[in-house]
Amino acid sequence: MDYKTLPLNWATIPEELLVIVMSYLNAKELMRIAQVSYHWRCVAEENCLWRPLFLKDFKLSDHCKLKICSRWIDEYKMFKFNVPNELSENLPDCYEGMSYVCFSKDGLLFCTVACNASFKVSFIWTTTHPVYLFHERHLDEELDWEQAFFAEFSPDNKHLLISGLKYDGTGEIAVFSIDGTLYRSVIGSSVSQLWICSAKSFYECNDAAIFSALFRLLNRGGGFCQKVTVGRYISSRLRGVIMLAQEAAKENKAEIRVINLSTMTFGSSYFGHFATITDRFQCSIGGPFVVSGSKDGGRIWSKDYKCVIGNLSHGFDHGITAAVQPIDGSMIVTVSKGDDSIKIWRSKKFLQKEIVVPNDFM
Repeated sequence: MDYKTLPLNWATIPEELLVIVMSYLNAKELMRIAQVSYHWRCVAEENCLWRPLFLKDFKLSDHCKLKICSRWIDEYKMFKFNVPNELSENLPDCYEGMSYVCFSKDGLLFCTVACNASFKVSFIWTTTHPVYLFHERHLDEELDWEQAFFAEFSPDNKHLLISGLKYDGTGEIAVFSIDGTLYRSVIGSSVSQLWICSAKSFYECNDAAIFSALFRLLNRGGGFCQKVTVGRYISSRLRGVIMLAQEAAKENKAEIRVINLSTMTFGSSYFGHFATITDRFQCSIGGPFVVSGSKDGGRIWSKDYKCVIGNLSHGFDHGITAAVQPIDGSMIVTVSKGDDSIKIWRSKKFLQKEIVVPNDFM
């Protein structure tokens, strides 16, 4: 193209010159200037402009490559608009705080556990927008519990396990069944207690329990175990393997480490949250995101780029527990022992859509 024969105006600026001018702009300015004309928009979406912005704004190395989308501008938009870091609902609950939150395996429900001795209850919510309370249970009245600590849904989402502490100091596990009509209609659904597994000590079983101990794990490192997860299938190459956790650094910077069970090698690590040696924060994976609690709030990482892409504020000096929707990561729920509320986080893209709540939830 012979630019000498064209009239000099903003619409006919050569692409090479536009790229040089636009390279001095930040992401917000670049998006605005792209609205001038179609020609400017095509130039403003070039990878040579958005790759440096992406690496700079998310603190990535110069050797980073595209991992999710086909263009750097789409990658940048996903981190800015698809990350569930916008507070959409703040639900008041227990004035002494909450201790745990988890999602069902299909992502349709989530359960929170309160740490108030007079309000020991597990909540089951539907993950519509807004969320609706499906069931609440005061375990102090039914099971003589002082506090509940942990909750987990079964793989088929038909059962809910709750573990807690009784007033006499013994631990107890309760399993509840979730009615099959739950996903079709909230009204008329029910949760019923199936059985309880309890023990006075490691070697003495309560007569009321129907479970029997399979084996005992000795905690040689001292302290006490807070969270244990059992896999459905255990590879023979995992037998006899003991992994010892290193103490956190003096600056209280914690680390999330991924272990490849197929090759028994350490994978990626995620840095950016704060904890002391006594803190135990839950981490959760959903869609392209990794979420973890922290002393000063929550952190959202990109599972592929291993960088922090969002923060969840839930009050300082009180660590939070966070869980992300496991299917697509479109929703995060956070609770805290120092806060009396349940916070629901969603993405900007989700909140800008028109949400239609089905009539059967009314």
